[in-house]
Amino acid sequence: MAEDYDFQIVSFPGAAETVVYGISESGVVVGEYGNIDFGNPISAINRGFVFNGTTFETIHVPNAISTAALDVNDHGVIVGEYLSRSGLTLGFIYENGEYSTITSPFGTSVSLTGINNAGTIIGNTSNDGFEENVDAFFLNQGEHQQFRFPQADQTFLWGINSAGDAAGVTKSPLGAGGLLTNDFRIIRFLGENIATTVARGINDMGLVVGEYQSIDSEFGFDVTVTTTGFAYDVATDSFQLLSFPAEDCTFSIDPFNPVLPSECNRSIRDVNNGGQYVGYADNGDGEYFAFIGTPKRESLDGDFDGDHALSAADIDLLTATVAAGTNDVRFDVDSNGRVDNQDRIYWVRELRNTWLGDSNLDGEFNSADLVFVFTANEYEDANPSNSIWKTGDWNGDLDFDSSDFVAAFQGGGYEQGPRAAVVPEFDSMKLVLLLGFINAMACRCREKSC
Repeated sequence: MAEDYDFQIVSFPGAAETVVYGISESGVVVGEYGNIDFGNPISAINRGFVFNGTTFETIHVPNAISTAALDVNDHGVIVGEYLSRSGLTLGFIYENGEYSTITSPFGTSVSLTGINNAGTIIGNTSNDGFEENVDAFFLNQGEHQQFRFPQADQTFLWGINSAGDAAGVTKSPLGAGGLLTNDFRIIRFLGENIATTVARGINDMGLVVGEYQSIDSEFGFDVTVTTTGFAYDVATDSFQLLSFPAEDCTFSIDPFNPVLPSECNRSIRDVNNGGQYVGYADNGDGEYFAFIGTPKRESLDGDFDGDHALSAADIDLLTATVAAGTNDVRFDVDSNGRVDNQDRIYWVRELRNTWLGDSNLDGEFNSADLVFVFTANEYEDANPSNSIWKTGDWNGDLDFDSSDFVAAFQGGGYEQGPRAAVVPEFDSMKLVLLLGFINAMACRCREKSC
């Protein structure tokens, strides 16, 4: 599905290799840079990082040998793991410029692998360096809750969404499969020669990402392994394939000594609510690079902030451009060669398909919009040019006063429901009555400071 995504390669400046592990809803990513060696991580002296799309910041626990940043939420809280001077792997939280070390009552080695916007953290712990006995846990407001999948020898958790549903992998005598914690669901990609399925990240829509490995061999020898990315929809119990921005790659292993090689180790690690997924790969040379995959979307007329939606932010940008008189052609939505108030009206009526006065942009102009704007307390206030669409500036003069109601009610949409093809006739008597009510409401709001 590479043709459905635009890929951005993430490379920490001057680093030999970069991998990404987590992404927030706003598109901020975290990971690790240095000389990546998943086969022997203790030998690596690496640093974590956070990247906001423009700038990188190093994340490194003081006095640690190496640090890996594994996830970040929209409040800028970062979790991960670091290798201490004593040789133990410990968890850390980075918040407001301060590092906190996290240990666990369930094991000596600790890794914090995910955090959601509510601050719930997931992680993994072990007493043998994550070799054999591994248990997962939830950490919420300082309380640790152990989690082990029923009848599993090992349980790892890698990602968590806002509902507290975590994705991971469980290993048992029956094999390895992806898991979800809320309904104890096993996720396995079904197909010929599928060896393992690993669930890494989950978003609020129930989209799970990860990878599966398929094996091929001849008479039990010359075993080759291929890693393929996937997205799994919880609601429909269906898979789709996700591509790596890398050359197709397989690696060979000795069935009598199945050691993970340094080449072709690739993984899809996380997904956000915008459908962006992140991970890392190589081109068969053992040198890792990180990537962000962003779904391709057709451009939307009137979407000036690029969020693929027509929101109040867009009409505010258009209003500001009209007020500035710059005649920026990007804002000439009615294509008449001028950027003026007619473009604002066109944006509201034709592009957003709603009414002047629809402050909450729910497609209707009604009493809910009046309550909405008056809570901002900007009606005929003493501050010039301080109003925007959602606080009552419907006519584009950057203030909220009676002229906005004249413009809105002349549009004829009050209490008419969603905008239809035929616009109702303007009712001047209704406008007079409503203006009287609005002035009374404004006075009442000022008395109560609503």
